[in-house]
Amino acid sequence: MIVVLTEDQQRIADGYGLLRAKSNRKINSKDNKTKGFSGVSIDALGAAGEFAVSLATGIKWTGRYTPPSKLKEWLSKPRPDLGTDIEVRTRSKDWHQLLIHRNDPPEWRYVLVRYVEPRCFNIVGWEYGRIVQEKGDWNSNLPYPAFVYPTAWLRPIGELR
Repeated sequence: MIVVLTEDQQRIADGYGLLRAKSNRKINSKDNKTKGFSGVSIDALGAAGEFAVSLATGIKWTGRYTPPSKLKEWLSKPRPDLGTDIEVRTRSKDWHQLLIHRNDPPEWRYVLVRYVEPRCFNIVGWEYGRIVQEKGDWNSNLPYPAFVYPTAWLRPIGELR
């Protein structure tokens, strides 16, 4: 499912990305580097992917931003991006697959979103973390080792309600 954010929606996502980046740097949180993206732009990419899934599914976007004064508490336990149990994984390439880490909550649902071009996102599908951890291939060669789950095995986004 392709979702194209309006210019205003992209500005909102970019704003949350900037706030997230500032908040994370303020508490010295690790900056996830993705080739071609700075700390701010990777946070904006994630926010835009989450926003796109929220718009497509109608599920409330709950993980927009946490101020630095509450961020360490927020990071102390897993918090979902959408609803009560949905984590959005926005990837920067059209061939990237869903990644789940060992410490990710297995009962949560994980959505793969791929960046297509500015303001355009492909919401590929989703799966429960426990299924990905059981059936995915473990890849220890990644910067942050993870289970890699084939795109063809993902559930349709229409089933995420």
